[in-house]
Amino acid sequence: MKLLITGGSGFIAQAFFQYLTTLPKEEAPEIRLFDRSFGQDLTNWEKVDEGFREFQPTHVINFASLTHIDTSIKDPRLFWTNNLGLQINVLEACRKYNSRLLQISSSEVYGTAKFVPITEEHPLNPHSPYAATKVMQDRATYSWWQTYGLDASIVRPFNQYGAGQQLEKMIPKAITLIRDGKSIPVYGAGVARRDWLYVRDTARGLWLALTKLPAGDVVNLATNKSYSTLELVEVIKEVMGSLGYKDLSQVVTVQHTEDRFGHVMNLQASYAKAKEVLGWEPKYDLRAGIRETALWVLNSDWGLVSR
Repeated sequence: MKLLITGGSGFIAQAFFQYLTTLPKEEAPEIRLFDRSFGQDLTNWEKVDEGFREFQPTHVINFASLTHIDTSIKDPRLFWTNNLGLQINVLEACRKYNSRLLQISSSEVYGTAKFVPITEEHPLNPHSPYAATKVMQDRATYSWWQTYGLDASIVRPFNQYGAGQQLEKMIPKAITLIRDGKSIPVYGAGVARRDWLYVRDTARGLWLALTKLPAGDVVNLATNKSYSTLELVEVIKEVMGSLGYKDLSQVVTVQHTEDRFGHVMNLQASYAKAKEVLGWEPKYDLRAGIRETALWVLNSDWGLVSR
């Protein structure tokens, strides 16, 4: 297998790359990264075509997207231009060079759950400009399979966390604030619920999807458990207390802030299809995952932080 990883410097992509290093030698693919961090622009068709032509990938996994929801609300045109511009290039390059594509979508495509657990048949109701671009990427991938017969599949991972994540993200940020004895900002009343999936579980699921998920199909990667923001903070404080920060965990408070525009209020998904089709299920519960994340945050070389 010759595997091209697009958007290869992001958080999930880096975890996926680390997972690939654990594969038996006979299973490990030949890898090449294509990412803006390396001076490669996926919105530039000539550069994308050149990269595909030189490497001739048999498989492509596309992580590439601008992802910050708040930034997308402030500058939707940037997200629309970038995320849709790169998607047409990836799709057309895969079609031209006959490469299998695994498209990384997002739980945000569902919007607030109309029923739980969310299955792959749940309506797509994006709440933010970012989420709208992910729906477009998701459904464009499906349409290239329908129209051109492209060997392409889609994965929708739910809320990610783990070692290597940007420190402004919810879980690592809360860990650092507890360490420093500072209050934790929480959107609105703190009742929005999320399905938190440890990134190592995600990476394993992506490899299985790349090698097993049928063309035209889509699958959720999730835990089928949800926590409100306030419940999540209590779990983080509990874990930090077990790591020697008990006094700080007891005194740190929540600071309620103005709610986000278009805030998704409930995400909790079924992984039944992933278990049936891929043989995948999550191995980490929330406390175990947060413990590993906290140990990384507290002992980290900050140069390893992913975008």
